[in-house]
Amino acid sequence: MAHEIHLPPNVRFISRGWLNSNSMLFLGDAPLLIDSGYASHAQATMDLIHANDVRVADLATIVHTHCHSDHIGGTHALRAQSRAKTAMHPIEAAWLRAGERHLTWLDYLDQDATFFPVDTELNEGDVLRAGVVSLRIFHTPGHSPGGISLYCPELSLIFSGDAVWLQG
Repeated sequence: MAHEIHLPPNVRFISRGWLNSNSMLFLGDAPLLIDSGYASHAQATMDLIHANDVRVADLATIVHTHCHSDHIGGTHALRAQSRAKTAMHPIEAAWLRAGERHLTWLDYLDQDATFFPVDTELNEGDVLRAGVVSLRIFHTPGHSPGGISLYCPELSLIFSGDAVWLQG
């Protein structure tokens, strides 16, 4: 039996379906998005953000749980239409700076993406604010060497990217 999670009205789950990342969107004065989906689905991601009461232009931060193409691909397009700063673990930020197509799974997943600068490198123990909640960073290598999970103590939830899979 599945346990249903009820999110507060200022946190929205954006579902995209198999083999594309899902996202979490935190509303408020400085909206924060966790993971951006494929570049080829960037317009759909923007539409989903708008459908969840946030203008893309108002995005303040895009956090990446890791830099596989289904988690970072849409970021360039989102940044082009917003003031959003980007954040991820230093290992994977280095891959973007190097233009690494293999480790970002661009070729493996037959995707393309424009790389972008990483404004903030997130390490174990760092804390981000998303409106009234905090997000504590945990380095969770495994699926990807620079994977991070974000724990929100106020909601008793962890956003794990691909570090945890249902029945995986």
